[in-house]
Amino acid sequence: MGPHDRPPFPPSPRANRPCRPGNETYTFQNNNLRTFLRRQAATRPLTRGPPRDEIASLFAAGAWGTDRMDGTRDRLMETKPKSAEMRPGPGFMIRRRIERPAADVIDGYRRYETTDVSDMLNRMYTMGGALRNLVNDAPLVGPACTVKVFPGDNLMVHAALDVAEPGDVVVVDCSQSRTAAVLGDLVANKARHRGIAGFVVDGLVRDLPGLVECGLPVYARGLTPFGPLHRGPGEINHPVSCGGIVVHPGDVITADGSGVTVVPQFAARETLDLLDAGQARLAAYTEAVKRGEFSNAWVDAQLTADGCIIRD
Repeated sequence: MGPHDRPPFPPSPRANRPCRPGNETYTFQNNNLRTFLRRQAATRPLTRGPPRDEIASLFAAGAWGTDRMDGTRDRLMETKPKSAEMRPGPGFMIRRRIERPAADVIDGYRRYETTDVSDMLNRMYTMGGALRNLVNDAPLVGPACTVKVFPGDNLMVHAALDVAEPGDVVVVDCSQSRTAAVLGDLVANKARHRGIAGFVVDGLVRDLPGLVECGLPVYARGLTPFGPLHRGPGEINHPVSCGGIVVHPGDVITADGSGVTVVPQFAARETLDLLDAGQARLAAYTEAVKRGEFSNAWVDAQLTADGCIIRD
């Protein structure tokens, strides 16, 4: 016998003893839970509970809702305050009447591109470059009818169709939400029949083929198939934020292939006068550049004035 060989263990005296007395039976003797449950269901069927209307009345009365193991059956539960309900006031308001610039002022801005308007406003009232006309290349000019919607909802966009006047540009603030589209071809066609000039949406739209067929200018950040809800809240003709710029009702919106600019209403006529005054000079300089007749001496003068270090 080697050092690693061990003698076999003797058989246990309990080896031949039955696990349980022969006359004793267990429920799980066959070790089959499914069979056990079927037998239980057959021998002890479930009793029928109260009707549904009775259950609903018990819950409504608070009788079942207070049945707890900690002995609170007799203490009625507190009802949750209706904090999610819409309330009149900020966030849920509509102004039907606003001041708008004179018609000749609006028409005057149609002569200029957004780049000219942006330059005259010290480049401070230009929306972010992500907003593009997704429908066509048509420019858009008009007074702003501002709309603020809850992300994923467009109830106030539909309401604005009855508030905006012909020629207005509906500017929609949806907090740059990508949850759902702010509008689609149905809203665009309704707006076209109401004489609305177009839309500027700080979010997404949908139904591109229908929008193209409608032909109404729609400036937006992109497209999505998700449709919005129609519940609210929201505001119409109160200040909004669109493309990073605060827009007040009645501000002049100018939009084209370069982007969207906002002319504050209080400065609309003055800015237009400045554009008219500099139009001839700018046109002459542009034609000279096209002919190659220009000088960059002003660049050297600016670098010198700013103290730029120039080395060979």
